[in-house]
Amino acid sequence: MHRKSLESIERCLKNINIFISRNNTLIELFFLILYSLEQVFLIYFTLKQQTHLEYTISLFIVIFLFTFALQKICMEMRIKYLERLLQDTISEKDHIYKESREIHENTISLKKDLNKSESKKKGGKQKDE
Repeated sequence: MHRKSLESIERCLKNINIFISRNNTLIELFFLILYSLEQVFLIYFTLKQQTHLEYTISLFIVIFLFTFALQKICMEMRIKYLERLLQDTISEKDHIYKESREIHENTISLKKDLNKSESKKKGGKQKDE
């Protein structure tokens, strides 16, 4: 049971990672709106509540730092996803390059074999004449 819940959490995080990586502009916009709302609430509560202002500002700082840390985690997830994607692309490119080199070398070898067999045929025809 415990293993299944960890696997489902891992699958969920992987889906979140893919979503963040594919929708970077949307995520940036979300955090921009969130930061703006936090500032609006700070202004509202500082104007409304003149007493205990230090608590209001302290709470705002905690929320702001939490939001900043959350954005940092999202961007790190995106960077790791893109790094893995880059590594996969490089590996695929290397594999394709190796295959193309093998095909090229085989083509050259076949051309040489073809030229040799044509030379032997011409040489054999000239002896017959």
